[in-house]
Amino acid sequence: DWFHSHGLGYWCAKAGLPAMPYKAYGEDSVPMHNTPTLPADGTLIIPDEDAKTSHFAGLSVFLTQGMPDTLFNFNEAWWNLQCLSAAGADVTLHTHNGGHAIPYGQAPEGPETPVSDASCAPDVLAWFDSKLKPAVEGQDEAQLEQVCLALGEGESDSADTVAFTASELFGSGGKEEGFTVKDVNTATPVPNGFFAAPEIVGVLPIAVELGTVAEGKEGILAGIARLNVKVSTPGGEIESALDCPLSERGVNQAGCDSITFVGLGVKLAGDQGWELIDDQLTALRGLGEHSVDLVGVAERLREGDSVGLLFYGQHAQFVESFSRDSLIPAVTVSGSVDLPLYGVDEAGQPDAGSASSVLDSGEGDGGEGGSEQTPNPQTILSSALTEYVCPETEADATTGEVDYEACLKAAADNGPDAPSAPLDPGSTIVQTFCPDAAESLEDVAHKDCLLAFGRTKVSQQEFEPNQLSQALCEDEHSEAMQNGRKVNGGTCYDQATSKGAPAPPSDFSKYCPEADSDSERYALNCLSEFATKQAPSQ
Repeated sequence: DWFHSHGLGYWCAKAGLPAMPYKAYGEDSVPMHNTPTLPADGTLIIPDEDAKTSHFAGLSVFLTQGMPDTLFNFNEAWWNLQCLSAAGADVTLHTHNGGHAIPYGQAPEGPETPVSDASCAPDVLAWFDSKLKPAVEGQDEAQLEQVCLALGEGESDSADTVAFTASELFGSGGKEEGFTVKDVNTATPVPNGFFAAPEIVGVLPIAVELGTVAEGKEGILAGIARLNVKVSTPGGEIESALDCPLSERGVNQAGCDSITFVGLGVKLAGDQGWELIDDQLTALRGLGEHSVDLVGVAERLREGDSVGLLFYGQHAQFVESFSRDSLIPAVTVSGSVDLPLYGVDEAGQPDAGSASSVLDSGEGDGGEGGSEQTPNPQTILSSALTEYVCPETEADATTGEVDYEACLKAAADNGPDAPSAPLDPGSTIVQTFCPDAAESLEDVAHKDCLLAFGRTKVSQQEFEPNQLSQALCEDEHSEAMQNGRKVNGGTCYDQATSKGAPAPPSDFSKYCPEADSDSERYALNCLSEFATKQAPSQ
């Protein structure tokens, strides 16, 4: 609200011109007058309704904006362009990779930031000359692209830039049709508040992969993405009990006041770790439905690069602004995201018409190919599912793996100690291990659930380093952190087993809600359950 009151957007909104949406937390306190001259008290002038579209006619405006600027981000400049243009001005917006950047805050693993000399590098002097000096016969007026975006890093004389008209750029008020829509579902819950303390360094996001750039393809992610999601607690028990509404900032009741930070990320071909594009994050506060614009970004995507959404419960950019709601240890996020994705033409410039062929389907994609099945594994890790449908099938003492075929046979026979009743499609086991089976069956037989699970999971899984790996397999956890890769589930389990069934230092229920916390093997069972249900992208 402070930024709104002290920026151009406040005047634009009052004048009925395009303005960046802000929540109103009270009555406006800055007076404005609808008068033809500036009042003595210095308050701002609002043009008449009939005159607002020509209020700035004849005015030329050159806007510059830093893409990694996290204090005044791209969205502010984008809305200023729309407002000034609607008021009759001739507006140009060029970006660069500089701005209000925070060492360590934006690059927590070191003092580096994404700031560089890379920029749209127009002949600014020629532009000013053409606007301010008398016209010279035979000298053309300097022409600049209406919108120029700097992609990635590089020296100013070799910067990777792309050009648009305002109507071609994906975002509110610009190109509003043709977004690439991807489903979003955090298979791993996002730690909330104090439970997310290890994420404060910003290198342990919960990642939802949205797709990988297809073979022989390139793409450009440029503009403002739209996120339409529901933030819930695992199972939804808390909000159901408390009837949590989306409230205004500062008045959310205990048990409803989660805070989750989200941004677009890229994993470069051949790399293991995710990078937050332009270091831009958007906060989602409170359980419930959220429909928000993410902060605008600009990134060139090459063959093999992956695009994802990165979720954090804490981050160094918002070091004091995390949830204090201790009733919410973690949240899940589900819904969709509209990506501002372009293909690339022969000149390396954005081509909206070829965007649909850029990305292969990722785990977050609910479209065709998003549920591609893998062959049944020979073994699967012991988990709440195997303990339920084939309790007599013993897991290997070293690897924690269960013979898949033996478990499948026991499940088909509803073995002597297995519950005989089919599984409820809404049960936690079905929703965790075989949700696809619940979509086509009224009641889910044990065998059907295990078959669905076996088709989509494999025995050896990888996952991002987290509290669980830090506690149970410190060596593998540290090596993964140092090399920017994922934790190998099998290696982590072997190291945990060698300790003899270690006791977890805290409640790990957010990682393994089905594991029996009273069991002597709780820590190992927790790791088995968590690693087993990880999709390859998680």
